[in-house]
Amino acid sequence: MAHKYFGQNEKMKKTTKANPGTKFINFNLPALKTCPQRGACEEFCYANQGRYVFSNVKETLDWRYEATKKEDFVEKICSALKHEAHNKDLQLYVRLHDSGDFYDEKYLDKWVQIMRKNPSIQFYAYTKCISMFKQYNYEHTFPDNFTYIFSHGGKEDHLINPFEKQAKIFGPNDKMEDPWVDATDNDMIAIVETHIGLPYHGTKKWSQDK
Repeated sequence: MAHKYFGQNEKMKKTTKANPGTKFINFNLPALKTCPQRGACEEFCYANQGRYVFSNVKETLDWRYEATKKEDFVEKICSALKHEAHNKDLQLYVRLHDSGDFYDEKYLDKWVQIMRKNPSIQFYAYTKCISMFKQYNYEHTFPDNFTYIFSHGGKEDHLINPFEKQAKIFGPNDKMEDPWVDATDNDMIAIVETHIGLPYHGTKKWSQDK
């Protein structure tokens, strides 16, 4: 089976269609084992159910995970991005991890290197690794073409400042009110808004205790 570094799930396709002149793709990792700050989210993680448990999907995610640990990861990704960005009329957006997360600082740094080598491409990611991101940004600063969103549901929710870019999952009976903006079908919301609302769409029954 031939594996690819990048994909385009239904949300990426919808987002691309909703934003003419763009192309949205994603890079995913296996859920849970690459999520060091997972918390209550583990029980209802959408990336640990549905199509994510299919054998072919799991195989691809594991392949990508192993690729991230190799010395040539930056080089391989830059080469793959060159192919993805061949249409100069489209602004390429790369979402990192609609499953998985930045599992350590060395891995995060590899992506920062990739971003700096590809300044015309916009990268964005949701993450629960709040303390690691704040420390990294303090020591190195992130490039301008990277947008990151702190995601609630992990062990470090208490470190999220009310004015920082953040995301929250809403249960079936939760009412999404201002300042939260629904990003169900359009991930551009994650880039332009500060409070991103994500209605739960997993197959497991939602617990109202969340």
